[in-house]
Amino acid sequence: MVGHGWAQVGGRRWDVLKGRRDGLISKADRVAGNLPQANHTITQLISLFTSKGLTVKDLVALSGGHTIGFSHCKEFMARLYSYNKTFDTNPTMAHDMAIHPRVPCPQAGFDPTIVAANDATTPTIFDNAYYQNLKKGQGLLATDQGLYGDMRTRGYIEMMAKDQQIFFDAFAASMVKLGSIGVNSGKDGEVRLDCSALHGWFHLQRCSCWP
Repeated sequence: MVGHGWAQVGGRRWDVLKGRRDGLISKADRVAGNLPQANHTITQLISLFTSKGLTVKDLVALSGGHTIGFSHCKEFMARLYSYNKTFDTNPTMAHDMAIHPRVPCPQAGFDPTIVAANDATTPTIFDNAYYQNLKKGQGLLATDQGLYGDMRTRGYIEMMAKDQQIFFDAFAASMVKLGSIGVNSGKDGEVRLDCSALHGWFHLQRCSCWP
C-alpha cells in the first residue's frame, strides 16, 4: 500500500507497512495523555512524542500536516481576544494573521461549527508553506507558532521552510513511525471486514440482513 491521500493534494507517496490489526476497544477517556492538544506547551509535546518513541524532528515534521486542513475557533480564540493585561492579541501572532481568523470567529456569539484554515496562504495544497508562515508569525494554533519560538524545534522549522523536499521526506518517514506505534499482532485485535465496525458485530448484522 502507499500513502496516496497526501499525494492528491501535492505531497509525496510513501510505502505503508501492512499487517496492522485493528483494536477491539475505543474509548474517549483514552484520548487524554495520548494525543497532542492545542493548549500544550512545546515541552509537553516533546514529552508526549518521546513517550511514543518519536523524536523532536518527528514532532516538527508531523506538525507540518497543518499545511492543509482547518481548526475550530475554540482552539485558538484565546490567542485572539483578551490575551493578557498588556496585549489583546497574542504578540507572537502577526497582525494580518490575527485579523484573518477574527472574521469567522467573533468574540461573542460565534458558531462553534465555524473553522479557519490552518495555513492561510495555501490551505488546500500540501507544501512547506506552513513552516514559512511560522517564520512570519502566521501560525494559527499556539502549538504551531510555539514550535518556532522554541530553540529545540526552530532549527527543524528553518530546515523544512527552506527545502520542501526535506519536509516531504521527513513527513513520510515520521508517518511510517507513527503507524508503527502500539501495533496489535498475533491474537490481539482483529482484521476488519468493515473498517467502521467490529468484526463480530458486522458479521451478525451481515447474517441478519443477507440470509
